[in-house]
Amino acid sequence: MRLIAILLFCGFAAVWSYSQTPSSSPTPKHKTKVETKYDAHKNETELRVGPLELWKPPTIPASGELSFEKVELFVYFTHPGKKIITPTSVTLLVFSFSQWGAQLEKRPGISISTDSANYNLGDVEIVSINKGRVMTRISPPATDILTTEVVRKSLPFDDFAQIAQAKKAEIKLGDRKFKFTSEHFETFRNFVTLMKQQGLEF
Repeated sequence: MRLIAILLFCGFAAVWSYSQTPSSSPTPKHKTKVETKYDAHKNETELRVGPLELWKPPTIPASGELSFEKVELFVYFTHPGKKIITPTSVTLLVFSFSQWGAQLEKRPGISISTDSANYNLGDVEIVSINKGRVMTRISPPATDILTTEVVRKSLPFDDFAQIAQAKKAEIKLGDRKFKFTSEHFETFRNFVTLMKQQGLEF
């Protein structure tokens, strides 16, 4: 795996890997890290951004309690070979970490609402559900069960591109809602820019 950076300069997009030396262009305003993985057996490349934090509980200073509760989002697409082909679909991958048991095992529906449209994506696909012990307090020591759930859902590229251009949006997973932040939108827009770089080779 390796990381590439998408650098936007006043509307002009440049893409290169960290192994390259950038030219004497102006200092970029924004940067999005993209993880790339090439599967030689499938002759397929996956490009992914994330984790993007959707939720975590507020921190209680000096409480002594450790919380692993959080919800994170990854976004990825694949294409054959090593040269980018603008995808027809984009996949959302959601990780839920809960000390209160499974939250997503009933295969909840997923939808995204923006300031201009609603996207009802249907039920999610459960990728995995795992449980393990974690230390939740150092002194005196205490442990708890952490449930890690991974679900995914694909949506058309055109829909994702429209969502990336929204001013406000929230994603609903079952009965839980999470608002996208300006950082999320910036990442989405940069990722869409990369998806359109037909013929770019890694």
